[in-house]
Amino acid sequence: MKSSRIVSLSPSITAQMIDLDGEHLIAGVTTYSPPLSREVEIVGSLTNPNIEKIILLKPDAVLYSIEDSAVQRTEQLTAMGIEIISFRRNVDYSAICDNYRVLAGIIGKEELAEKKLAIYNKKVEEARIRTSQYSSKPTVAFFVSQEPLITVSKMSFINGIINDAGGINVYQDLEKAYPIVSAESLIILKPDIIISMMPDAERFFHTILTGLRMKNRELSSAVYSIDPDMIALYTPDNYAESVYQISRKINHYIEKSGEE
Repeated sequence: MKSSRIVSLSPSITAQMIDLDGEHLIAGVTTYSPPLSREVEIVGSLTNPNIEKIILLKPDAVLYSIEDSAVQRTEQLTAMGIEIISFRRNVDYSAICDNYRVLAGIIGKEELAEKKLAIYNKKVEEARIRTSQYSSKPTVAFFVSQEPLITVSKMSFINGIINDAGGINVYQDLEKAYPIVSAESLIILKPDIIISMMPDAERFFHTILTGLRMKNRELSSAVYSIDPDMIALYTPDNYAESVYQISRKINHYIEKSGEE
């Protein structure tokens, strides 16, 4: 199947279409969308798309990801003969790549997808090799929000990013993909590294945990920020780049701590 007029209700699908040279096929997006090179119709928000606007655009297909829970009242679109395609949950890198291939098939970019996946796979593998030389993996606490403190478990694809970058997620065994945790849990779990999607993370964690020492080091010296617009999108490109960036932070920590 090949579609030539698509409404994307998920930012990650939009980003993947851009990566697959398919931006010209996008007829509509939600308010939260990666930057586009041309003006495209806005069809409501991520959680509340405007069904009437979508129908007026007469798309060949409407695409969305299960994670975003974006489509509401989809029976109206189906009744109008509009195809709705949902992509399965992006639980890990393999699932992200599978969804990427499905999208490539929808827009006729299968060959390009395989070429790009080879590049992204190599980038991930190089990061794995780079950090495998160390005798032990540092423990990592990753936060997608600071107020409240929201972390990630093994149910989130970000857990895979941490593992591929050479770290161990201290919250990996929690039951929800993005659980709320307390500051006190950091004292108990004592992660070597804290990584946050929020700006000014070092100041924030230094403030709430003043005086806390982790393995004889001030906590603030083991805190890093990462670009939220990069790691939050589940695309092969963003996954590989996030692995690369976090592996660099892990390398920096290990070199700073003096481990061979």
